[in-house]
Amino acid sequence: AGLITWSETLILLDPKSGSKERQNTWVVVAAHEIAHQWFGDLVTMKFWDDIWLNEGFANWMETKTAARFEPANHNENVELDQRTRALEADSLVTARQIRQPINNVDDILTVFDGITYNKGASVLRMFEQYVGPEVFQRGVREYIAAKAHGNATSADFAAAISKAANKDVSAAFATFLDQAGAPEIVAAPACTAGPSVTIEQRRYLPAGASRPSVTKPWIIPLCMTYEKQGKRAEACTLVEQPTARLALTGACPRWIMPNANGAGYYRVAYTAPQLTVLRDEAWPELTWTERRSLFNDVVVATSQGRVPLMLALSFVPKMLVGNDRFTLPPAMGFPSGFDRWVPNELRPKFEYYLRTMFGPGALAVGLAPRDSDTLDIEATRSALIGTVGWTARDPKLVEQAVALADRWRDLPQATRGLILDIAVDARPEMFARILKEVRTEPDRTRREEMYNALAGVRDVKRQSEALALILDPTLDIRETLGMLGNGSLEANDAVSAQFWKDHDKIILARLPRAGTTEPIAGYAYLFTSACRADKRDEITAYVRAEFASLPGGTRVVEQAIESMNQCIAKRTIAEPEIRGWLTGVKIAKDKPKDEAKPEKKASAKKPKPAKKPKKS
Repeated sequence: AGLITWSETLILLDPKSGSKERQNTWVVVAAHEIAHQWFGDLVTMKFWDDIWLNEGFANWMETKTAARFEPANHNENVELDQRTRALEADSLVTARQIRQPINNVDDILTVFDGITYNKGASVLRMFEQYVGPEVFQRGVREYIAAKAHGNATSADFAAAISKAANKDVSAAFATFLDQAGAPEIVAAPACTAGPSVTIEQRRYLPAGASRPSVTKPWIIPLCMTYEKQGKRAEACTLVEQPTARLALTGACPRWIMPNANGAGYYRVAYTAPQLTVLRDEAWPELTWTERRSLFNDVVVATSQGRVPLMLALSFVPKMLVGNDRFTLPPAMGFPSGFDRWVPNELRPKFEYYLRTMFGPGALAVGLAPRDSDTLDIEATRSALIGTVGWTARDPKLVEQAVALADRWRDLPQATRGLILDIAVDARPEMFARILKEVRTEPDRTRREEMYNALAGVRDVKRQSEALALILDPTLDIRETLGMLGNGSLEANDAVSAQFWKDHDKIILARLPRAGTTEPIAGYAYLFTSACRADKRDEITAYVRAEFASLPGGTRVVEQAIESMNQCIAKRTIAEPEIRGWLTGVKIAKDKPKDEAKPEKKASAKKPKPAKKPKKS
């Protein structure tokens, strides 16, 4: 009892590590594992189908503990990130349900995923908000006490919360636990007979998704923020049917945001007029968790073709105002995420946009950590430098990275890997040096950084040289195999995929055949990440033949194929919009120095000295 074992990279931190590494690598992981002493050990699930009673609960507890340990961690934003990742995993029609029936060993191998961890935690938070934190805490304590030193099921937990809340939430819990997917809400004011909002729910389906089997309506605790006499107001209801109506007070609202605090486990489908008024009028009244939740829904709607790209991009400057580790990465990630789909002839404009929009922030934080750095600066430095220095190849940042990389081992761990990535990609001689030195590097963390940098080079010839390390029997293949799929561009993905085809028998012979959270079949994504319609059938046939028979392979392969189909559909929608957007980007040119002006006629006055030309 009480034994928690650690990988060295999680606990033996670099003495130069900042608060970000200490918080994320040590505090959060420790909080998660300690939570298992209650959720998993003191009370153990009865069978594997309820593994979320361990992992979902530990994720739910880790943010609470970490927030107490360091209030600046902003618990509510970390929780929103978990919810966002869960919704992404739940967008697959082949996604698991939280309480997934376990029919064979393969089902156990695929149960440790974002659905179990992040969706489980997000559903817990939604019901915690619905019944109230104090009531929810009382229900959890009674559940633990009643089942201590024994086994429990989801039904036991839902019954404990229902008892504490003095209302039955078991049926509502079941709609989120026992069916896959996530709801999507469509809401609109309907004020002909008094102020109210009509609400519709349906399963969220991204572009390219196949039609799923019919799902039952979710029983959704829904809280809405809306405009009331120029101010913010809130109203809540329980949506039990495909349609519902929520009565409001005051006049007909000018705007509505149907996910107060971003706590609801559902997406919201907005119209372009709704988004415009939320951006221009409602923004000051929304909390940052609501703004981030709204932005995520905007990004998703853009990938479906329901919201114009230019309207979505207009939210990026609004997000940048947040200037913290929760707002900057998604703001940068949205436009930079188009990197692989940008036509070659428009790449200069794409990189110019990234440098112009995010360059000032990247240059301000710099490559080197400072004693004055806040947690937000520490956490956003990598995202800023990665976007501007790596994706946009800003000459100043590349030059600085190359200079620093000469003594990269002495750099702080927080930035060492990224600096090495940029330098190894930019300088062939640095690539050759790291390729030689990685074989004798004694420190595991530094080896990981070296492997990542070598495999991440955009030059396919050098990438092929790096991948040869995977076949070296003197190196640990559990470390080197991560180099596959670490490429930056489509051409790099193709090199990784071909490498697997050429050497799959050698690789599979050296890999452990059993695992829990990372089935070997996951390497199917090496091929499905190609995201090309002209290769779809060929890739589908190959990954089914190559990976489906491996442990955990059936579900993993089908999800990889579905992810590819969705990617192809999104790309089909996005490419014309990307072309239209970048065609309109104007690259400013440096102003030439003023040419000598014609001399005026002779004058008795002494001529004034010429002014120096202004810098552009």
